[in-house]
Amino acid sequence: MIISFFEEFPTKENLNKIKLITWDTKLYIAAKSVQEFENIQKKIKNRYVKEIIYWPILEKKEGYWISPFAKRKAIDRIYNELKEKNIPVMLDAELPFSRNPWLMLTQLPFFFSNKKKIQTFVKTYPKLTVVEYYQVGKIKEGLLRLFGVSFLPGKHTLVKMAYHSMRKANYTKLEKMVQQKKKEYGSVNLAFGTIAIGVQGNEPLLTSEQLKQVEDLVNQKTSEDLEVKKELMPKAEAEKLGALAEFGAKYGETVSVYTIFNQDGSVFSREFCGGPHVERTGIIGKFKIQKEEASSAGVRRIKAIVETKI
Repeated sequence: MIISFFEEFPTKENLNKIKLITWDTKLYIAAKSVQEFENIQKKIKNRYVKEIIYWPILEKKEGYWISPFAKRKAIDRIYNELKEKNIPVMLDAELPFSRNPWLMLTQLPFFFSNKKKIQTFVKTYPKLTVVEYYQVGKIKEGLLRLFGVSFLPGKHTLVKMAYHSMRKANYTKLEKMVQQKKKEYGSVNLAFGTIAIGVQGNEPLLTSEQLKQVEDLVNQKTSEDLEVKKELMPKAEAEKLGALAEFGAKYGETVSVYTIFNQDGSVFSREFCGGPHVERTGIIGKFKIQKEEASSAGVRRIKAIVETKI
């Protein structure tokens, strides 16, 4: 597994944070021209960044993202630049709803010619990643294909983007999303857009309702007295089983994995962890959140107590 970063706003402040990366990664950089991208690329000095990918964006008045509703001259400008290049490119296929919705009307006469031009580029460009909306179901997928922002399988690498706030983590929902796409595509790269203050940039910190949801879930699982099992296994095997690891942590070749099983034998949780832990969740007792607070930039910490039964 490799963790990639998508930098839509490569300001000096944001790029300076790349020095915090201490594991192998790919970096996708948004820029309005190849020259702008290459200028940014020269400034990035981190041995852990194994590949830097050009993410072309347009002016807001042109549509911002690549779609058949973007201004034709803007699409031509980007594609003509890339004819002379052999650099990895990420195509962000989105409709201009949030940037310039009027283009859905003004560019309608050019829709089919723009769509054909984009499809040709997707089929022929040698080093291409296409990021599409995440949608469940063939009907919704078909509508996106009709609008020219979803493509048939080809030589390009396909990434399905599911935006999700770090403040509203719902791992059950995310797991269902992954399993659905596996059924539809067999294999697909699924990216989660997660940012500390939420996708809209103005989401509140953890609310009392969210904290109550966390508290209720923990108490539900402790009341079910679920089995907790510890296993030592090769790291590669643990990753294959889907065990969750601490973000950015380094592990040896052999790891300790704790699994919590639901009453029907299915896996509720499986994580890399050193322990020690209880053998059953029922031993823990009632879980009560006392407070949540900032622990570092973009990170919140929950503090809680348990009324242990031991």
